[in-house]
Amino acid sequence: MLNSLLFLGKKNAVIMGRKTWFSMPEKFRPLEGRINIVLTTTQLDIKGPDYVTDSFKKAMEWLQSPSVKDKVDKIFVIGGEAVYKIAMDSDFHQIIYLTRIHKNFECDAFFPRVDPEKYNLSEAKDVPQGVQEENGIKYVHEVYIKNQKE
Repeated sequence: MLNSLLFLGKKNAVIMGRKTWFSMPEKFRPLEGRINIVLTTTQLDIKGPDYVTDSFKKAMEWLQSPSVKDKVDKIFVIGGEAVYKIAMDSDFHQIIYLTRIHKNFECDAFFPRVDPEKYNLSEAKDVPQGVQEENGIKYVHEVYIKNQKE
């Protein structure tokens, strides 16, 4: 209960690329109860998100600014492929929550490779363990922790 009291009034932030933003049905944009940030180099006049910028670094600086940082609980990157890669290569990134689906689908975008030199698979307690199944699709949740720089 103490944890929930500490974050009373705070919201999680979600960072996404322009294509991810527009892939969501308009009635769900912005994602309710979250601070929505869109990264784009081509369309900086997007209406709806809390913040639109052309770089991941600027998004993180805005989230750490005095007027915003006390309103933020956790920060999640929710896609797309290029935004995941930028986040994983940044100094800001620490944890990957990955759902590995045990079925092949035809697709044209992929999550970047998780480098075992940079990340360790963790036995996190905050995600379901073992193989899960929904609508006949099996999947497993994996949590990777970024190695600390020495």
